[in-house]
Amino acid sequence: MNMNLIPLDSPYWETYTGAYGSVLPEIKILMGEAPISPQSKLRRLDMEEKDDYRIAFDNLCEGLSHQMTCYDALFLALPYLVKLYQLRKASFTWRVEILSQAGICLATDLPEVNGENPEPMPEEIMSGYNAAVLQLKDLAKEFILENLEQIGLLEDSARNYLITGLIAIMGDRLLANVLTMSGWDEDECYLGCPDCDFCDEESSLTDRKIEGQLVPAHAKPWDGESFDDPLCWLTGILDRFGAEAEKDFITCCYGAYTCPECGKKAFMLDFAKCYLFGE
Repeated sequence: MNMNLIPLDSPYWETYTGAYGSVLPEIKILMGEAPISPQSKLRRLDMEEKDDYRIAFDNLCEGLSHQMTCYDALFLALPYLVKLYQLRKASFTWRVEILSQAGICLATDLPEVNGENPEPMPEEIMSGYNAAVLQLKDLAKEFILENLEQIGLLEDSARNYLITGLIAIMGDRLLANVLTMSGWDEDECYLGCPDCDFCDEESSLTDRKIEGQLVPAHAKPWDGESFDDPLCWLTGILDRFGAEAEKDFITCCYGAYTCPECGKKAFMLDFAKCYLFGE
């Protein structure tokens, strides 16, 4: 499938916008189609020193995924993130950033949140977006297999952010959304029951296991090559890094949960989805 890039002079950029309006100025800077000008950070809590090019990149991604909301601009911008990856492929750091943030953006595009769009995007936009999704998946597989050792050397927060993005890119956007909202913190993974009014904002994953409400999933050993089973490759990678807490979190997310109020049994992600999206 050919990845269509919407021309930078298209009126679509003013029609389909991000959280702060058109993302075209950032796209032009990243594609080398506009001079790099002084940039103000949209992420106010980001204290890291960055050049204006990197700030433009961060601002673009913030505009596409602010508060984990899906914005129309994502469907135009994702092919350009794939192109940026190709332009920056020589840099491990840039590949980490692009895969991390592109994945987080993808994690906002959920039917549980967005439902059926009453005014579908033009086909030329969606064909490019869908092709970009497929290309990102191929790039992510290649990146993982070629860079496992370097990924393991990342700081925990950067590694978890990358893995969250990779999860979304590889197809499990709901899990990536839950991980983003919880920050991989077992005390911040809130659950709601689809069948009754039960809502749990206090118990940790450990509490739920001890009380018998949560039964973690059992992961098969990873062969180091296949990505068909997300539980398998995720736990396999985390096991290689010695990331036991993160591995435990993933097996819990794919585990079974029983509502202590009404007795409903379902995947824990179904309860997390109910809390986050009311379904």
